[in-house]
Amino acid sequence: MKWVVRGRRPRQARAFSEFLCGGRALWDYRGKDRTVRKLAGMFSCSAADVAAQVEKFAAENKVLKKRARRLEEDLAAFEAQEIIRAAEGPVIAGVLEDKTPDEARFLALNIIKSGEFAVVYGVRGESQGHLIVVRSDSLLADLRKLVPVIGSILPVKGGCGPSLVEFVTSETARLKEAVDAAVDWLRTNEEKPKNLMRSMRNILVVGSSNTNMIIRVSHIPRPGPKSRTLTRI
Repeated sequence: MKWVVRGRRPRQARAFSEFLCGGRALWDYRGKDRTVRKLAGMFSCSAADVAAQVEKFAAENKVLKKRARRLEEDLAAFEAQEIIRAAEGPVIAGVLEDKTPDEARFLALNIIKSGEFAVVYGVRGESQGHLIVVRSDSLLADLRKLVPVIGSILPVKGGCGPSLVEFVTSETARLKEAVDAAVDWLRTNEEKPKNLMRSMRNILVVGSSNTNMIIRVSHIPRPGPKSRTLTRI
């Protein structure tokens, strides 16, 4: 018996062909025949219709995943408003026992979209824990500086940016301690939000050292070589 196997190995772009004969070919054929018959029994169809049923199932599963993701996002938006109404300050934190890391991330992002908040959420899974820290764009704290703080408590790995950091750890027992340390760091390193500078625009200043006139500050630029523009009224 001769048998040519064609396929594509995982994580490899090129297809491959393998020639089998004798006992190896028979063993390979029987294995594939058992798989096809098992799938036919699961889909209640003939062996010839298995491929079509698998394609149909894959398409339906893709649609259901998109629908479930939209529902998760809607639920996160609703929960975020409830949490914001009950919040006692700009830092919101906790360990979420009943959520996945993706659900916790959706929730945290929805919270910071609704106001000036920093969110620290820990998620305890079966084998590992996740720590998510995110802040509103109007806040200036660089969350990358949290890496050594969290690393001194438990071993972590993950990615980080100025406004979002996410860690994974195998030591779930000390996850609450890491959340508390992140909260303490955020409260210690609070910086003035950007909108404080925006609110200083268009300020009326009455009087000056030389003449009694009204000066309108029409623009306050960022620190640099340019001077601010003053318009006389």
